[in-house]
This record gives sequence, structure tokens and C-alpha cells, in this order.
Amino acid sequence: MNYFLSCDWGTSTFRLKLINAANGEAIAGEYSDQGIADTFARWKTTESTREAFYLDVLNHHILSLEKKVNLKLDAVPVIVSGMASSSIGLMELPYSELPFDLSGSNLTIRGLPETSGFNHKITLISGVRSADDVMRGEETQLIGCTDPEQTVINDEIFVFPGTHSKHVHINNNQVTGFKTFMTGDFFELLSQKSILSTSVEKTNDLESPDQLSSFKAGVEEGATNNLLSAAFKVRTNNLCLGLTQQLKTYPAQWADDAVARAHHKIFHHL
Repeated sequence: MNYFLSCDWGTSTFRLKLINAANGEAIAGEYSDQGIADTFARWKTTESTREAFYLDVLNHHILSLEKKVNLKLDAVPVIVSGMASSSIGLMELPYSELPFDLSGSNLTIRGLPETSGFNHKITLISGVRSADDVMRGEETQLIGCTDPEQTVINDEIFVFPGTHSKHVHINNNQVTGFKTFMTGDFFELLSQKSILSTSVEKTNDLESPDQLSSFKAGVEEGATNNLLSAAFKVRTNNLCLGLTQQLKTYPAQWADDAVARAHHKIFHHL
């Protein structure tokens, strides 16, 4: 097989890439905001089976990718990680448990055969749990951005951004613990559904001096003040100090690349 499809299906985003199986390079990608939460909500309004509905969504993006690369992708296998293996995903899989090896040797994986309506074999990857926390997707990114065969990682913390940011503790090339921070959820609530929504707007101007200065000031404020008080300064800084409403946003390309690298490793061990 010359290619495989790498799918990172998160809570709020969907990312699909066509990968060269020989060297792991991404050929093209398809992205949308049809994350698992949105897909689950839409499925609940239908009479379709959950698996059929989710496979229809996945197939829609595969067909869009076919047009983009002008290449038939029939029977090209798909590796899926993230929230697709959760209770609101395509199929719920049990979590792997700590300690979790960076090689991915104790990943929980389920193979799904082709169906009459979906001409692709699927490898579905589950997440990892501790005694009191869970993650799905970040463990795959971790495999993709580390190489335990070359470097021993000891007493380090990896921070993964996202809807639910993870701070992952690693000792001797094993995940020994992690904590979840609901940064993306709080960001959406505050920036779209609170009074602060009138004080912010998106911008792609990531590196201007004003943007960087405001960002650093926000980090310092967050480190010295509590969230409920510090958050309201978004509004007062706009009203009283004349700070602009522009809101800095960052691309998620690094996370995309890490997932694709992890899926490439997994593909060659299937």
C-alpha cells in the first residue's frame, strides 16, 4: 500500500491527511469544524446508526480529499485517533492505563473492516487513563513528537494545547501522570457566550509588538490573579485603556504533524 489516511478527530475539529506510507510525508489535508461533539449532536437528530453516520461524515471528507489530490483513494486504510474512540465517538474503546510507554506498545487499538458503504479498513486508537483523569488524542501526539529509541526522556512535562489541555509527566520514557485543564472550553465560553465577547475579535496578526505585549501582560495577570477577576480585565482594558479587540490565534500545524508521524509509526506495526 503506497498511502494511508491519517485522521485526528478531536472534540471540536476534524483533520484528515493523505500520507505517503514510505516516508511519512503528508501529501494533502482536509480540515473542518465537524469535531466529535458536533458530529454526535447531529447524529442524535437522525435515525441512522451511530457507526453509519460517523462513517458517512468520514467518507465525505475522504471524497473531498480525492478531488483535491485528483487520486482515487478506494481501499486506502484509515488510522483514526482522538475522540473518535470515546463515548460520543464512532465507537467507544477502553482506555490504556498508566504507565504508558512512549513507544505506543500498550496502545488499545481496534480494527474495523470495510463495509458496503465504506470501502476502507479503519484502525481506531483509544486513549489513556490515570486513576482520576483521561485523555484521548494527546497520547498519539506524544508518540509522534518523541523518539524513545534515540533519547531517554526523564522528569519532564509536555504541555498539549486544545479544548482540554493536557500537562503530561514523563519519567524514563513512560507517562506516569497527567492533568487536564479546560482551556479551550473556558476560552469558547468567555469569548463567545459571555459579556467579554463584545471585547474580542479574531486576527491573524500573530507577531505584532502590540499583540505580543498584550499577550505577555495577560500571562502575567493570569499568574498573579484568579481567573474570575483577571478575565474581566479583557473588558476593562478595552473600555478604559483603549486596547484593541483583536484576539491572537495560533495555527495547530505542529499538532497535525505529530499525529501524522505517530500514525506513520503505527501503520508500519499493524
